[in-house]
Amino acid sequence: MSTPEIQRNVELHLAKGELREAVDLMMAATENSSTNIREKTINLSGRFYDWYQEYMSGNEVEVSEKNQIRKALLELVRELPDLDKPKFVSEPPAHNIATADPNAPIKVYLSVGTPHNAIQQRYLDTLKEQLATHKIQAQTLGSTFWSVKKPLLPIQKSMKEVSGCLVLALERFFAVEGIYKRGSEQEKKISQEQYSTPWSQIEAAMAYQAGLPLFIMKDENIRGEGMLDPATHDWMIVHINPEHPEELLKDPIRAFLKSWVEEVRAFHATSY
Repeated sequence: MSTPEIQRNVELHLAKGELREAVDLMMAATENSSTNIREKTINLSGRFYDWYQEYMSGNEVEVSEKNQIRKALLELVRELPDLDKPKFVSEPPAHNIATADPNAPIKVYLSVGTPHNAIQQRYLDTLKEQLATHKIQAQTLGSTFWSVKKPLLPIQKSMKEVSGCLVLALERFFAVEGIYKRGSEQEKKISQEQYSTPWSQIEAAMAYQAGLPLFIMKDENIRGEGMLDPATHDWMIVHINPEHPEELLKDPIRAFLKSWVEEVRAFHATSY
């Protein structure tokens, strides 16, 4: 679809009051565009979906906000450059043999919640230092790349551009007391339970689905459920103690990390 066709279709959607369809078309059309216009589109998409969620929830919304989004989208579509081959349904492989730099660091996706204390920050910093010694470049949404809204889209895109995924599951939520399956025969009381951010589960599952070499480092005190359960899956899960980042420099954790790095390198070699 050429740029004039995209512009006509967006304008047609707007004329029919189909704001959601117009926003989605722009998101698809700017997939390969410059950073500036892509960021504007993501911001505009985020504004629309914030408004739309409020509307669908039955909350009172400002009609003027919808009109402002429509106006901004109309201005944005007129900024579109000539698009030779925008990606819609299918897209070329993320790795390009002709442009690959064999000396460049290998990119991996690092799934980790934002540290909320000094202990977590020290462990994360030490891990990144160790990855750097192996010429591994970690990418994390909100740390090394950004998106204003709809995080699954930029994460999905990043998963196509990396050669592995490392999940560092640290405590995000501490339950003093709680009840599993409340009101059932399987009801069970819990206390002093620790849980990681749900994004540890989501991003690990996305990486596994993408076929990436997956390595999960889990705080030994976090409840092992789903993707973090070492008893039910075939990917590598290593228990860690965030209070001792020096363990990353010693076996067996150092050996486990190196083993995953070798998988990443093998995957990278076959992808480029």
